[in-house]
Amino acid sequence: MPLPPRLAFKHGFIQQSSVYIREVQPGSPADKAGLKTGDLLVRLDGEAVTGVDDMFRLLDAHRIEKIVTATIVRGNTLTEIEICPEDRDG
Repeated sequence: MPLPPRLAFKHGFIQQSSVYIREVQPGSPADKAGLKTGDLLVRLDGEAVTGVDDMFRLLDAHRIEKIVTATIVRGNTLTEIEICPEDRDG
């Protein structure tokens, strides 16, 4: 889902791209990383996330790395969390 213009402007993003986290399964890699329902994923290791397919492409590209830094918007805050790509399917 594209980053809504209101949030893009608020956080200073020129490119309105992100993935809206609609649900986080308990015990999933997303849950373990600290993602929450309603978060907006905007970058993985500094690369813009333009959609769900792009998110999986970037995670797969970094699968050999132990940790990927995800930049998210949560509420009014831009923050970074760490995700283990190898656990994505777990």
